[in-house]
Amino acid sequence: MAVFTFALFRSPVATSLKLLYRSHYLQKSEGLVLAECSATMPLGVPIVSRERFQFRNVAIFAAWESEASIDRFMESLPVGLLMAEGWHMRMALLRCRGSVRELERFNTRSEATEPLEPVVALTVARLNLTQLPRFIRWGKPVEDQVRDDPRATLGIASMRYPASAYTFTVWESEQAMLDMVVGRAAVEGAQRHVNAMKERSRQDFHREFSALRFRPLSEHGSRTEIPSRLAPSSP
Repeated sequence: MAVFTFALFRSPVATSLKLLYRSHYLQKSEGLVLAECSATMPLGVPIVSRERFQFRNVAIFAAWESEASIDRFMESLPVGLLMAEGWHMRMALLRCRGSVRELERFNTRSEATEPLEPVVALTVARLNLTQLPRFIRWGKPVEDQVRDDPRATLGIASMRYPASAYTFTVWESEQAMLDMVVGRAAVEGAQRHVNAMKERSRQDFHREFSALRFRPLSEHGSRTEIPSRLAPSSP
């Protein structure tokens, strides 16, 4: 069964652009099953701002044959060494639903979960660029909602421009995440996600979309350093 990672690290601009726009750049890595690379941004930042465009701050969502494959990658390959200097989480897949072609091999029924255990949620969206204004209008309030929910212990958004968008959130429990999804959370604006999903059902923002849920296995690197890693790099 595959082991998944979500990693954050800083990279030279040239390396970042290769990761973002040359899909074969990581394909020869032994034990790597899938990699989705994107440029990070904190949840809820202004739409037009330096924080939205951080080409040196890289996020990689990946699937591996084993944890040994991850360790070999981080000990030898140039991108792996950058990943080793950053932060990453290792995860086991609980559920994958959706239509993103690259993720269809992982589409599966939900495994049994414990509502009070921590859970990780990842969304992968291939945007319909004609619907981008609507996506921003309805998506930005949801970013703010998740950012402000005290039960979300980590929340990050990222993009591979122009049309792939990602969110990665760590929740103190699966129940807390589900409360946000259905509008039961005791926070201001709790219906923002519900309203966005209704609007998406009316007319989809995406060409493809998948939602994945994971059980966290281990963290590597310091979570307290993530805010500084997401800060825009000096010119």
